[in-house]
Amino acid sequence: MNTDKLDETLAQYLKNPDLNPTEEIPVIITIDEATEGLGFLEKKGFHIKYHYQNIQAVAGTANSKSIAALAALPSVSKIEYDGKVEHFPDEQASG
Repeated sequence: MNTDKLDETLAQYLKNPDLNPTEEIPVIITIDEATEGLGFLEKKGFHIKYHYQNIQAVAGTANSKSIAALAALPSVSKIEYDGKVEHFPDEQASG
């Protein structure tokens, strides 16, 4: 799988040997160019849950096989894991 378009968190997630290949993984897909509809993503197994209005991106779920197919599409620029982001406080601010 070409991982150039995957963020580091998603790339690591997909390397898990215990990952069920049918597991739906929450992701955000950024698209390079304006497109006529988003059916091309759905045809690759992506289930759209939210379409962002101000940026060319959609949120939804896909399994690992579908993520590989989506990453191969020329119009997809980035695929990111859509999960909880941990905030680490600035150590200098507490001192």
